[in-house]
Amino acid sequence: METVGCAPNRVTVNVLVKGLCSKGYVDETYQVVDKIAVGGSVSKTSCYSSLMPGLLSVRRLDATEKLFKKMVTNEIKPNDCACSRLIRDVCFTRRVLDGFHLVREVTKMGVLPTLDSAVYHILNCGLPLKGLLDEVSELAKLKNEQRIQVEFAVKTPGTDLTSGEKLKC
Repeated sequence: METVGCAPNRVTVNVLVKGLCSKGYVDETYQVVDKIAVGGSVSKTSCYSSLMPGLLSVRRLDATEKLFKKMVTNEIKPNDCACSRLIRDVCFTRRVLDGFHLVREVTKMGVLPTLDSAVYHILNCGLPLKGLLDEVSELAKLKNEQRIQVEFAVKTPGTDLTSGEKLKC
């Protein structure tokens, strides 16, 4: 693109990531994102924050967590949408404590994830079952700061929102 005087932007990155990941070209996607990030026309934060949901869309949770850790190590702050999607997917794999640690980590970085009620519900149910009451208290404080309501029906993998099915503890 740059050879013809056109620099990629965030939209270009999102389209490339989504397209390449959906076709199974995950390794190539990393290379493209790295090249764009080094080129500087799109920030590293935007590039790698676009890559996280792309990896999750092809069920590469392990690779997404590895990317997240790399970003944190290199002081690249992921955006709230990418963090929220990662936390949500971790929680939906029933790794409640890992999900909570991610919430804590991104909050410390100054990113307030926009978590949906399903994630809060999973955390509120799962943490006490593991005897993690301090974490429940910390989550409640965060929930109050963000004024999150969790009383409405939520969608979980394999459920239909129209049925009004709710998560059960």
